[in-house]
Amino acid sequence: MDITHFIDKEPNRYEALAELQKQSIQSMNEDALRNIVVNFENYWDLRTEDFRNARELGYRQFIHEGNYDENNNPIVGRIDILAVKGIREKQRRFLVDLKGRVKALNLQTKEDDEGTTLVMRIHNVLKQLKDGYDNIRRHYTAYERIANPTALPQTNSFFDASTMCDDDLDNSIPLQKCLIFTLAELEKAKYRRYKGQCCEEHKTEEGYNTRAWEPKMTIEKFVYSLANKDDNFEMWKNFTSKGSIFREVIDNISKCNDNQFPDIEKRRHVWSFKNGVFVGKEWEPTNPNDPEEGFYKCKFYPYDSNDFAVLDPTVISCKYFDQEFNEFPDLERWQDIPTPNFDKVLQYQKFEKEVCNWAYVMGGRLCYNVGELDSWQIIPFFKGIAKSGKSTLITKVFKNFYENQDVRTLSNNIEKKFGLSSIKDAFMFIAPEVKGDLALEQAEFQSLVSGENVSVAVKNKPAEEIPEWKVPGVLGGNEVPGWKDNSGSVLRRILPWNFSKQVRHADPRLDEKLKHELPNILHKCIRAYLEYRNKYGDEDIWDVVPKYFEIIKMQVAKVANSLIHFLESTIVDKAKDQYVPQNLFVAAFNTHCKNNNLGQHKFHEDFYVGPFSSYDIEVRNESVSYRGRQYPVQPVIFGIDLIEDQLMTGNNH
Repeated sequence: MDITHFIDKEPNRYEALAELQKQSIQSMNEDALRNIVVNFENYWDLRTEDFRNARELGYRQFIHEGNYDENNNPIVGRIDILAVKGIREKQRRFLVDLKGRVKALNLQTKEDDEGTTLVMRIHNVLKQLKDGYDNIRRHYTAYERIANPTALPQTNSFFDASTMCDDDLDNSIPLQKCLIFTLAELEKAKYRRYKGQCCEEHKTEEGYNTRAWEPKMTIEKFVYSLANKDDNFEMWKNFTSKGSIFREVIDNISKCNDNQFPDIEKRRHVWSFKNGVFVGKEWEPTNPNDPEEGFYKCKFYPYDSNDFAVLDPTVISCKYFDQEFNEFPDLERWQDIPTPNFDKVLQYQKFEKEVCNWAYVMGGRLCYNVGELDSWQIIPFFKGIAKSGKSTLITKVFKNFYENQDVRTLSNNIEKKFGLSSIKDAFMFIAPEVKGDLALEQAEFQSLVSGENVSVAVKNKPAEEIPEWKVPGVLGGNEVPGWKDNSGSVLRRILPWNFSKQVRHADPRLDEKLKHELPNILHKCIRAYLEYRNKYGDEDIWDVVPKYFEIIKMQVAKVANSLIHFLESTIVDKAKDQYVPQNLFVAAFNTHCKNNNLGQHKFHEDFYVGPFSSYDIEVRNESVSYRGRQYPVQPVIFGIDLIEDQLMTGNNH
């Protein structure tokens, strides 16, 4: 385990060890298997007839020799029953994998000179393992019952695992036989499960395992392929013995927790290519005495490198690209990674260089969970007219960072009640055609962006409570959702780009060029985000982004908030030494709303506090003289005035 290279800040070393053991077992031949079984038999006293060994079963195997007193009795205070249980589980898992390898080599019926099969011998070791643990647990529980009678037992024998032998299989009902057979066939095919699919690991032409798994067929199709009466009549009888068995097997295999058909747990920031694996989030410690000191970086692992050979075996990539990855080791600046076609889309809109940089930053941020590495609470919004390139960036670039099954589309007419259930398990959601009547609730939108608690309604199931929303997203469209943004809680969560220029001479091959450029774009986005995150991850994003975004946000605000629309009109003069009685301001505001079809609004504190605070405008009860007239104590708005000439001419723009 010391040579295993981990990329996580807090790696799961147990799972890594288990995976390494499984890989080792899968390469064993018959002689190696027999030697391993002999070692286990000796370790668990299956080759001696000493009754004392049986009486003290488990103690020598689980309790370290340093935890005995001078009379050779175990010291109770040094017995950690939960640690013993963990050791037992590791050995049990190893033996189960060992049995699977025996069956994979078709050795399950081969008997030795004593008429015993390897499977039977492994079952005996498993029984010794269970009995040894039970022996210690029973003694420990009996002691605790006397020494600490009010304490709850740390373990319960009801939940302890038991092994399965051939007699159990013979006495099983058809459904159980079908399940056991299906799992064995899945293990033989080396399939793993992902979202209802049977997947196998993609290999390069040179034979390297890429850490990327690809769907081969649905679980349903695989199960039905096992019941061919001409190939296996006995299993065909089992599968057809009852009309519901196929459905029950498919349902069980789709949900069961079994080492013979493990789930694929993709790493959302790991990608595979023809020449290696790109890791977008690797912890780099900087202080050997403090594991908390360090930073996150990205790194490329060529398949033929030693670093890849010792990479944590539990790391599974989220997508395979049938393209070469260029590491660009000589480029210090991520801005120099060549992405001419992506750049062309941004440059056509004449964005400033730093505004373009933030497009890469937000693209890279889509490859991490919401709130995983920063506290920005923001979502990118590519606003603009049709044929301006905004949808191209969303649907042809960012979406293709992941497999289609891992990206969900948030449509404008999303179901109000069940809509979130379709995107909750994705790596990313895209909303390329947002309009003013977006069906998503405003409170839900705010929670999605901020990574807050969300209750997701699921059809025919209880609502699922998600403590912290994880799925990042990107918006596009020519309209802002028509939510009431009185306090600015919506606009401060949107980072907008304005795609105002329609492309006159579109490149018909742009999609193809972007696809070819995708590895470089991904690399560039990841490096951009990590650099900006390391600089600004704990800062308010509105304090670090270019002023361009404030300007566009204010343009968006004029559409989303009628009061801001009025404050930005030519009627209002904003200055610290200005003031106006509130009743005059409200009258002018209502006229402005009527002339511009902005609707009617009740003017109260909850309505104006957000826009006023963003302009440093305040309301106080005072007596003032305004334009030659004395006003008694009443609400007065300080920081603005009404331009009289504009009011008289009826200019409401």
